[in-house]
Amino acid sequence: MPDTFYEANIMLCPKEGKNKEVCSGYRPISLINTDAKIFTKILADRLKLIIPEVIEMDQTGFMPGRLGIDNIWKVIDLITYIKQKNKPAAIISLDAEKAFDLVEHKFLLETMERMGMEGQFLKWLQIIYKKPRAKIILDGKTTADFKLTRGTRQGCPLSPLLFNIAIEPLAIAIRAQQQIKGIQMQQKEFKVALYADDMMLSLTDLPTSIPKLIEIITQFGRVSGYRVYIDKSQMLLFHEEKLNATEKQKATPFKIQNSHIKYLGINIPKKWKDLYKLNFAPLLEEVKRKEEEWKKLHISWLGRINLVKMTLLPKLLYTSLTLPIRVPKEYYDIINKNIARIVW
Repeated sequence: MPDTFYEANIMLCPKEGKNKEVCSGYRPISLINTDAKIFTKILADRLKLIIPEVIEMDQTGFMPGRLGIDNIWKVIDLITYIKQKNKPAAIISLDAEKAFDLVEHKFLLETMERMGMEGQFLKWLQIIYKKPRAKIILDGKTTADFKLTRGTRQGCPLSPLLFNIAIEPLAIAIRAQQQIKGIQMQQKEFKVALYADDMMLSLTDLPTSIPKLIEIITQFGRVSGYRVYIDKSQMLLFHEEKLNATEKQKATPFKIQNSHIKYLGINIPKKWKDLYKLNFAPLLEEVKRKEEEWKKLHISWLGRINLVKMTLLPKLLYTSLTLPIRVPKEYYDIINKNIARIVW
């Protein structure tokens, strides 16, 4: 391939409320050349035809015919079931460290070979990841280019599917490990739910399951590049009064949340009645806050419409479609009035 095929420009967008003097204070947006996007889109379309056969249904991210909403509903149902049982259990949301950026290329290619992918398709992948390079654009200046030695390429249509392949061995290991006990419901065991790198676990027999889980994650990280922030990962703990002090210490290396955890942009509470308060009420406050802020902006009528369409409506639609609860009509009446005042 020509050298331009491997090039990428990385724009740095400051994160709100973060330190601008460190790298973690910026969100990198990678722009790759159009020839690379077209070619990798062709390969991605071919991979989509067979990837459902090698990736289990637990993984819903970027998979044909699967939705992240399915995972959220599953977790809500599992919490309802756990509360009916008088046995210690936990829902755990793992916080992975820049998972897409840390995938080792050798590990990815070997995993694909083990999954039965071979021939010309695998050779093309080896060519795509032969010598990727990038430059950083900041304050109108461009740095010298540097080599990328790991990670899936941001902006590449293939990247989400390749990451799903790279993370699947971890999911397989967790499912297969008998010492990690999931939630048994209707003759099926539920342990793991994935949306790309967002992993949610539902476990019981915690003093045994959680140390074994951490051991497997550590082993997987050594060969794949995948790393998890144990102290930042969150867990909802149920029936903890059934654990003695020693068992609780083994079972709770993660950050315990008393009321809710956040997963795929949705606050999932311990109590059903808090779904509205934790998800819809903050949205209403955000709409009111945006109304006050945007009144001061000197922008056109179409500009105001686009602001609403790009920032507020996606959040409102996503939350309304995701959560299986009845929202009062008065709620949407208030939203409509606030949006009307923004636009007009």
